[in-house]
Amino acid sequence: MVVAGRSCSGTRTTLAFTVVVAPIIFASVVVEQTHIALTRNRGEMLATWVVLGAPASIGDLDAQVLYGEDDLNLTSSSALAVDHSYTDGGFNGTIFEATMTGLKDGCKYFYQTTAHGASSPTFHFTYKVDHESIRFLSYGDMGIKNSHGTYRMTNEDARSGDYDLLINVGDTSYADDYKKDHNAFAFDAHFRNIEPHASAMPFMAVPGNHEKQYNFAGYLNRLRMPAPPRTANTTALSRFYYSFDYGPAHFVSYSSEHTFVPGSEQWQFLSSDLMAASLPAARLRRPWIIVWSHRPLYCSDSLTWATRCTKEAELYRANIEDLLVAAKVDLHISGHNHQYERSFPVAGCKGAYTSGCNVSQNLHNAPWPVFIVNGAGGNIEGIEPTWMPDKRVPFRAVHDQGLHTGYARVSVNRTSLDWTFLYSGAGVVPGLNVSSDKDAGKVIDHFMLTKG
Repeated sequence: MVVAGRSCSGTRTTLAFTVVVAPIIFASVVVEQTHIALTRNRGEMLATWVVLGAPASIGDLDAQVLYGEDDLNLTSSSALAVDHSYTDGGFNGTIFEATMTGLKDGCKYFYQTTAHGASSPTFHFTYKVDHESIRFLSYGDMGIKNSHGTYRMTNEDARSGDYDLLINVGDTSYADDYKKDHNAFAFDAHFRNIEPHASAMPFMAVPGNHEKQYNFAGYLNRLRMPAPPRTANTTALSRFYYSFDYGPAHFVSYSSEHTFVPGSEQWQFLSSDLMAASLPAARLRRPWIIVWSHRPLYCSDSLTWATRCTKEAELYRANIEDLLVAAKVDLHISGHNHQYERSFPVAGCKGAYTSGCNVSQNLHNAPWPVFIVNGAGGNIEGIEPTWMPDKRVPFRAVHDQGLHTGYARVSVNRTSLDWTFLYSGAGVVPGLNVSSDKDAGKVIDHFMLTKG
């Protein structure tokens, strides 16, 4: 299939959907696992890619990303790559990173990643930092088993050209559920599976508990997010939290795998970042504030009720819920529980949600954040179709039922945030890879926040 269009410079372009074919192979080198992410600087996009094996034996040729507004001429711009590696989990290869610069809002860019004489297919993305509206995808807790429905559908969404960003709420690949010191293959397989969408839109991630193994080596080496500027108060922890503006929204990501108690480095980041984002001038430009992390602040999974959903969640709310409410955060997305649920706008619940809950069903100028648990991407541990009775959880608006995987499609403009959660598969049995396409595409939750 070929789509014709125009770049920002007015050059006629043709885009052949080669992003889903196998990487181009040259001299036994395969350039693979390409994905992109925003940096902390406007007009930039970071490309990351992998060459497995021992490339030093092939020859030390320059690795770079070639990019431009014309897919037939990618020599107009290039950026040399830096490379690094790690050995945890048995990883044997090289990871390359290069930053595309000078990007203009609303422009489509084509690019190839190269290393050791080989190159990737031609990928493309559209940079939409200041657009009045964007569309993004969101999922969490996705590994290499039971996830084929999710990555198949998100890859198709990427091919449509309708989506501009992906929010991953953590637990990427589930490598630690495989044999220790021989499990890096799970990261490699996962990033191959998601390459068609992770190469077509900024892939913005947060660490989960399943990335903790080897002191987060897999996450830190493969996913470089836009760390905030270093100050006297920042440490190596700054690799795990960040924020960015995209379209009409301000996005904030923090790590639930590291402390965020009041006064801590992450808490200070959240406090200052949310305060700045909620100032009238900032809110006029970016009306929406969307926060995400891995572990939920509100949830009602009966399997983890006594631990995650009450004791842990109450501690997390005690740490930062006041910050979220003060900044009038619109949406908080998490994962961790392998299921989907959504709250009404809520704040103030204590303990097992038995007191203090302020709940509203008003989605226009909602008084409190909406909390979503979106951990149904699909993984080796399966889905958790267990729920506390409604009377125990006054905040809950919608919850999934059954062994379904799924993900969200979201549209955001200046006055509305439109969220749709849909199934990507069914029959997700823990430990197996037997999930089917049954119910794939079925919408189980749709809501719209509005303001103004």
